[in-house]
Amino acid sequence: MMNRICFLLLASLLPLVCSSDSINYNSSSLRRPNILMILADDLGYGDLSVPPFTGHGIKTPELEAMALSSVVMTNFHVAAPICTPTRASILTGLFPWRVGIYSIYGSGPQAYEHLAVVPNLPMTFLEAGYHTAHIGKWHLGGMRGSDLAGRREAYKKSKGASCQEVNPGPHQHGFVEYVAMEEGLDSYRLKTMIPKSTLYHEGAKYLVRNEEPYTKSNDILTNRQADEAIRVMNETVASGKNFFIHLWFDAPHGPWEIIEPYNKWYSPTKWEGANSRNAKYATMVSSMDANIGRVRRAIQDMGIAENTLIVFLSDNGPEEMAGSAGPFKGRKRSLYEGGIRVPCIWEWKGRLTPGKKIDAFGLSTDLFPTFLDAAGLTKPPRIKIDGTSLLAILEGKSFRKGDERLVTWHKDIGGKAGAAWSHGYKLVKVGNEPQVFFDMRLDDKENSPINIATDVSAASSTAITSFSMPSDVEGGAGGGGGVGSSSNTATSHRADPSHLSKVQAFLVEKLALFVAHGNKPVRVHKETRACNAPNASSVLELFWSECVPEF
Repeated sequence: MMNRICFLLLASLLPLVCSSDSINYNSSSLRRPNILMILADDLGYGDLSVPPFTGHGIKTPELEAMALSSVVMTNFHVAAPICTPTRASILTGLFPWRVGIYSIYGSGPQAYEHLAVVPNLPMTFLEAGYHTAHIGKWHLGGMRGSDLAGRREAYKKSKGASCQEVNPGPHQHGFVEYVAMEEGLDSYRLKTMIPKSTLYHEGAKYLVRNEEPYTKSNDILTNRQADEAIRVMNETVASGKNFFIHLWFDAPHGPWEIIEPYNKWYSPTKWEGANSRNAKYATMVSSMDANIGRVRRAIQDMGIAENTLIVFLSDNGPEEMAGSAGPFKGRKRSLYEGGIRVPCIWEWKGRLTPGKKIDAFGLSTDLFPTFLDAAGLTKPPRIKIDGTSLLAILEGKSFRKGDERLVTWHKDIGGKAGAAWSHGYKLVKVGNEPQVFFDMRLDDKENSPINIATDVSAASSTAITSFSMPSDVEGGAGGGGGVGSSSNTATSHRADPSHLSKVQAFLVEKLALFVAHGNKPVRVHKETRACNAPNASSVLELFWSECVPEF
């Protein structure tokens, strides 16, 4: 039975109350760090000049410099091959299907939907005394013109005291401050700037700050987004508070536009014929890279580099004919590695070993617990999340592979597909095509599916509620001797057809709800609505109905 949680968000310095589930602080932790999460949109695994994220010839000198002082994760994945579900996984720490997201908000079959207000990452840091801000692309619903107007009107009527029937935006999800853009089918962004390929040259004229139209600018949108992040950091540091900032660039998502002066960086032959989209894309990536450099230098100039954790990644793989997935098959919308494996760079001066590369498995749901761990915070006990902290791996204190847990993907845009991963094995099912099964520790390019003579067509349709492998499967995948153990037992089990068939059947069972029976993900919430923005003088009552099931 779904449990019901009713909680109050008392914003700014007031605590979030959820029964006895307030945040626990680790009193022995070091000074809490600032958190800056930088997200690219549709950037491929091979679209940087940072090894191993190379191959497309795009120049990103600032990210090269960042990587030299950072930990590079070469086996990092996102929870979906499209933007809205991945962004929801970052905010909530949950697989997107748990909150009913299988497509994108703003267009498509879920155009008019929004992310339910649930206990999440910015709310947690808000309660801990951080200034929380979102800069850039949102795409989690609640940013249509009617949503903005409805919240403004409801806020006037309620005077910050109650909730009305309006759709939540960044404020209601825990961001005290935001700078974004109106989204949705009727937005100027979707109806005019994207079709005319002027989003990056005109977008800064149509920003929204804290529910209201913002100062117009003729600057390139990517530059303006970096400017806003730097402004928020400066103001927050001057106030003596820590910041938790999402800097979510639109770049290099289409429309593809020439961003000067970066067109001079590339050979004229790049601009010929079918390559023109790739050439424009390259200038957009280099422009984003330059702005990341500006942001990092601002952090250095503020003297907070040793107290700021920065992570950079993409929300999914590259779009067709724009970008490179590196050595992997698939692109955006695909559950093969090219659609869900992305560049990931972590920087924390003085805390993480510079220039280190690690191949441990990571997932976008892991950001929530990793950030909490870094800040010395612990998750409220009744909040269920699918992620696991990567901090020990990043610091070199753990050498586990990280791929032991069960991870499930579902997507329903560009064709229905599902995938499941556990203990280094991955199963992919695309539409009516036969399922394919891989040993990702030996074949991460997904070139050689494992062919096992076993009947798994009668897989159980039981909902995904168990995160445990059968005991013999568990042991054979590295148990006992440790995950990734080189023991003879583990090695022989991985090659044992009987063992592999059990692993495959286990993964098929976990996909059955999504794939074998053709069902959409089960909604685990009713639409949750809230109207007033967080502020120190109001109480925001939020009701989370039919929330995350026990598992």
